[in-house]
Amino acid sequence: MRVMDGISLFYGKAFDCNTYVLGGKILVDPGVERPVRDFLAELNGDGITPDKIDAILCTHCHCDHIGILAEIQKETQAEVWAHPLDADAISSGDSRRTLGFGLQPVEVTRLLKEGDDVGGFKVLHTPGHTPGSICLFDGKRGVLLSGDTVFADGIGRTDLAGGSTPDMRNSLQRLSLLEVVALLPGHGPVLKENAKASIGAGLTMVDSL
Repeated sequence: MRVMDGISLFYGKAFDCNTYVLGGKILVDPGVERPVRDFLAELNGDGITPDKIDAILCTHCHCDHIGILAEIQKETQAEVWAHPLDADAISSGDSRRTLGFGLQPVEVTRLLKEGDDVGGFKVLHTPGHTPGSICLFDGKRGVLLSGDTVFADGIGRTDLAGGSTPDMRNSLQRLSLLEVVALLPGHGPVLKENAKASIGAGLTMVDSL
């Protein structure tokens, strides 16, 4: 469904993440449990056909975000984008880093760096949940795609492989300085207003860890 102008949202169910499509061309985090054919039909229902997808962007390397990456990449022939610090886990299928066994390795074809522009969003390196976690920020609209860094009602875990509580605190502190209006997280509900409150609550939460 169209959640905001130029942004489609496909809510995750159970263990799955939320998937976003930016400008009908950049698919963010394909997920893990969706039957691929059903997901492609869902995309098509929103006017997004496989040939229109130019890139698949991974906010981080965990299996609930990349479990069907290989299948979606095969269907779309799209590039795969990720931060260098998580790209190796995706390209190797590292079960410890991805938290998934038997994942098919997928070559990351573009290494995203701080400040890169992707579909009108700026890449922000926000480690803490994983070393290569990223968020995407549209400063003009105050829209933050936050991956598993911060949710409407919580923050990403820091006790998994590669996680870091100090890094998470630094990332949340950085996000708290941005004029974030809307929060589009990797799991759970979207916030279209007052998103800074969730980031502030996340800072309080990380300080209690």
